Amino acid sequence: MPVHPAPSGTVGASGCQRVPVSDGLEDEVLVAPEAQLIAAKTAPPSALLTVAEVGEIIRAKEPKVRALCRGRRLSYVRSGKNLLFTAADVADYIERNRVEAIDRDRDRARGRGARAVAGLLK
Repeated sequence: MPVHPAPSGTVGASGCQRVPVSDGLEDEVLVAPEAQLIAAKTAPPSALLTVAEVGEIIRAKEPKVRALCRGRRLSYVRSGKNLLFTAADVADYIERNRVEAIDRDRDRARGRGARAVAGLLK
């Protein structure tokens, strides 16, 4: 059975996204999520995203995106009844909600249990 490449814009298991390239060397390349965030932050402000597009980016349904806006957790631009978003605002929301991993091996070596570590993070 032949293997078909994933279509452009799809996201692989590693979180990398396939993006078309116009340099003539390759048809498309994989772009890491970190590079996607950098690209989003440097995108021109005229490139506004819809509620559905933001939902795809943050893997949430439209009602959740609207709830984030109502709670003022996600910045938006109102155009009539439409909610629009800059890529930088979405990237900032993602960064603000990032949870750093805990190095449990290091904490166990120092004699700290899970409850002590949780107390340190408060």
